[in-house]
Amino acid sequence: PEQTVPLVSEPTAAVALGLYGLVNILLLMWVFALLLQHMQRAARPGDASTQDPVSPIGALRRVPAMIGASLLVAFILVLSMALMARAFVALDGMLALVLMLLAVTIGGILTLILMLGPALPVLENTGPIASLSRSTRLVWPCWLRISWLFLLVVLLNIAVTLVLGLAVTLLIQLLHPETLSGILGWILNPLFGVGYMLFGAGLTVSLYYDLLARGAASGDDGQPQASLS
Repeated sequence: PEQTVPLVSEPTAAVALGLYGLVNILLLMWVFALLLQHMQRAARPGDASTQDPVSPIGALRRVPAMIGASLLVAFILVLSMALMARAFVALDGMLALVLMLLAVTIGGILTLILMLGPALPVLENTGPIASLSRSTRLVWPCWLRISWLFLLVVLLNIAVTLVLGLAVTLLIQLLHPETLSGILGWILNPLFGVGYMLFGAGLTVSLYYDLLARGAASGDDGQPQASLS
């Protein structure tokens, strides 16, 4: 049988896919930074922390710090889960089950207290390390309340996804399955992505200012900080 020669080698294809993924991440972070800037300006138009002009260049400058904060969050979560998994493998029985539940609890709490970290480079112009520290200081006093909010958001997300998925599936089956499946995929997937980013940015900014207000009411300064660390 005649063998086909690939257009590009496997290493070249891997590099191309890696670059494509990197560009996608940069674009998503950039768009999210722009959304955060606009929603921060809309939430507090007279606040001193929003006086920097909202611009694509300004948002792009904060992307490296956002990526750095996101990577630090991921590293902390993966490291904590890896340590728990190592201990879990070494144990058995009820103690292993307790340790697994403890790992899930610790992972959930870490996710909550670090959740603002990737957004704070835009909201407060902080560096990656300072963003995680600031997120912990803001979220920790209210982590239990935020956990219920986080659970509600997850449940609403699941419900909306199921309802929209069912509606789209019924629409495709009733009209023209072969044609509509591709067309709706091209149209709805980007729309869903934009909708989730808008919702995420709005929720992040709302939560941020709510925590600032609660920090000020409890005796903290409640003021945004700026750092280049």
